[in-house]
Amino acid sequence: VAHDEMMFIIVHQTYELWFKQMLHDVGSFIDIFGSFTRDDQISIAVLRLERVIEIMKVLVQQVTLIEAITPLDFLEFRDYLIPASGFQSVQFRLFEIKFGLRSDDRNQYQRRTFLHYFKPEHQEMLKAAENGLSLFNAIEQWLERTPFVEFRGFKWLEAYRAAVDKMLDSDEALIRSNPMFSEEQLSAQLVELQTTRSHFATIFDEQL
Repeated sequence: VAHDEMMFIIVHQTYELWFKQMLHDVGSFIDIFGSFTRDDQISIAVLRLERVIEIMKVLVQQVTLIEAITPLDFLEFRDYLIPASGFQSVQFRLFEIKFGLRSDDRNQYQRRTFLHYFKPEHQEMLKAAENGLSLFNAIEQWLERTPFVEFRGFKWLEAYRAAVDKMLDSDEALIRSNPMFSEEQLSAQLVELQTTRSHFATIFDEQL
């Protein structure tokens, strides 16, 4: 057995343990935001999501442990791991789905969907998750039923659009009045600003 194989396995097992906690917290967040939500429940949900963020930071730091294994040391035991790969982490795929990643937005691997690389029972689990509520959808639904969106003549979306237009118009005025810009720099800044306008326009497009 190669010496660094133990390090490699322990790091990946640790990732799976953290994935389990993250799924637990994200699932709780979705349950809270997917139903009638009181103010005290929102604070609990936010705290749990903040914990997920802190766990993610830990996971990123753990990459340095894998980097401590040289390519030659890794090759000493890589063949024994075949055909295992990162595609086979059911919990990681569940986490992606719970956050709102849709099948249509995934890149195919070897012209096959990601489901192909899992056992039938895991495929059913992942399909069930895809048909369930995601964090993205839960927050979107919560925002849609939030009272302040339209209340006593106040229309939040229209107010937001006016504020965005005012901000972007102000930015354009500052760009055009900046004497330090060359013609090329001015043109580049205006193109970038137009891109920003386009991004905001998608928010107000009801067809998207």
